[in-house]
Amino acid sequence: MATYYKQQLWTESVSAVTATPSVALGTRRIVNGSEYCYCYNGTTEASVKSLVQLEHGGSEYTFTVTTTVDPFVKPFGVVENNTFAAADYGWILTRGYTDLCYGGTVTAPVAFALYPNLYAGADGVVDPATGGTGTTGIGALVGRAMEETATTGGSFLAYVNLG
Repeated sequence: MATYYKQQLWTESVSAVTATPSVALGTRRIVNGSEYCYCYNGTTEASVKSLVQLEHGGSEYTFTVTTTVDPFVKPFGVVENNTFAAADYGWILTRGYTDLCYGGTVTAPVAFALYPNLYAGADGVVDPATGGTGTTGIGALVGRAMEETATTGGSFLAYVNLG
């Protein structure tokens, strides 16, 4: 017995960042098990691996890099594939496995328990629940680490579930 399925054909990669919109803002796409949302960068440059949050009072699906540690403001996604300049359009990872940027202030590799909770830090980085990272307070829960160590300013594999 034959099995039939429909495979979606995309004309634009989720790595694409453009100066003009190519699809409607808020469009969702699942690629290789990860979910993406098409958004607009309304502020300054957003680097790869940065956490972003939706702007309050801004246009629909307009984001900014997380700037404060606030447990009540959950990030919306992660800049995964390409840096966004201000006023660029592109795809933000909202659910799936990705590399995140560790925001520690220590100078040696940091070991933390496997699968610790990760919390939003300032400037688009994450902090594990183990602390010692130099940020004050604990931001909103963003996911879990999938590796045991990270270097300061380095990255590590994590699972995020945001949007």
